Amino acid sequence: MDFISCQFLSGHGKFGEYLSRFRIRSDSYCWCGAADQDPVHLVCRCPRFSRERSFLEIRSGTNLTEDNLSFMFQLFPERLDYFLY
Repeated sequence: MDFISCQFLSGHGKFGEYLSRFRIRSDSYCWCGAADQDPVHLVCRCPRFSRERSFLEIRSGTNLTEDNLSFMFQLFPERLDYFLY
């Protein structure tokens, strides 16, 4: 597992929820206005990444959910960068 995948799957990365917990950011809000910016929100719900989400869903033939998130990124690890940077 690479560094980016580890950050994403553990939630210990550049996420509002994580950064606000350590007072690096003043709040945990996402750019889209959602209350908590965490990996699940970014990949499964955030409108900013709807194009990437659609790509993964079309390629895999299944909807992207919190339950299959780890599996999807095992299939398409190269797409993870789009959600983090």
